[in-house]
Amino acid sequence: MVYYEIGYCLPPTTIIDWNPDPNELDFEGNYLSVSELAASKYDGETIDLSAYCGEEIYAAIQLAESTVENITGNIFYAKPEVNSFDGRRYRLFFQPKVPYPLLTINSVVDQDIYGTTVTTYEENVDFVNYGGYIELSGKYPVNSRRQSCSAGVWPSGQKNIVVDGVWGMETTPPEIKEAVRILAAETLVPGFYQLPPNGIIDAQWDDFEVQYATPLQKGQATGFDKVDNYLQPFINYSTTFQFIP
Repeated sequence: MVYYEIGYCLPPTTIIDWNPDPNELDFEGNYLSVSELAASKYDGETIDLSAYCGEEIYAAIQLAESTVENITGNIFYAKPEVNSFDGRRYRLFFQPKVPYPLLTINSVVDQDIYGTTVTTYEENVDFVNYGGYIELSGKYPVNSRRQSCSAGVWPSGQKNIVVDGVWGMETTPPEIKEAVRILAAETLVPGFYQLPPNGIIDAQWDDFEVQYATPLQKGQATGFDKVDNYLQPFINYSTTFQFIP
C-alpha cells in the first residue's frame, strides 16, 4: 500500500469512527481513496490538498459517496448485509428496502417470532437468486423437511425471511468513481474543476444576502451538469415491493 502522508487530525470527526495510524493515511472509501483524490488533475494542474489532513480528505470522500448513493438510490460496491423481509404466500419476492442487486447468498432462513430458525433454504435447490428477486421452486412434497415451501410460496410472517448475502455491484463503474472524485474535490477546493456551484441558492434582500445549499435526494441533480450526466444512468427507481403469485 502507498501511504499518503498529508497530516493527521485530532480528535477524529464525528463523521467517521476510527483511530488511524498517523503514518498510514491512504484511507480508502468504497469508491475512492485519499491518494486517488490527491492525484486528481484538471487542465494539467494537480489539486492542492496541503491545507487538509488525511482525515478531512477522507471525510469529504465519504460525504461525496453518500451524496451519490442518496441521489441514485443505489450502491456500487459489494456490501455484506443481513436483511429481514416479510414473508407472503407468493413464489417470488422483490426486496423493497434493498433495491440494489443481491450478488451472492450465504443463507436464507425462515424464523419464528422468537428468532429461531424454522426452515433453512438451499440455493439452487429450494430457490434461485435472480439478483433483483428470489424465486422458490415449489417441487417438494408436504412431508419433506422443506414443508414451508412445499407449495412453492414463501411462508407468511413479519420479518421472518432472513437473507444473509452480499448486495450491490462487484465492480464500481468508472463514472461513479469520477462523480465521487469531482464532488469530493469541489468540497475541499471549490472551483477546481471550474464547475458551477453545487446546489447553492442565493436569497437577497436590500441589506444582506444569504447563500445556502439545498438537500439532495434520490433522482435530484447535484448542480454539476457533468456529475449529473455520470449519475443519471445509475438512478434506481425500484422502490416498490412486488409479489408475483
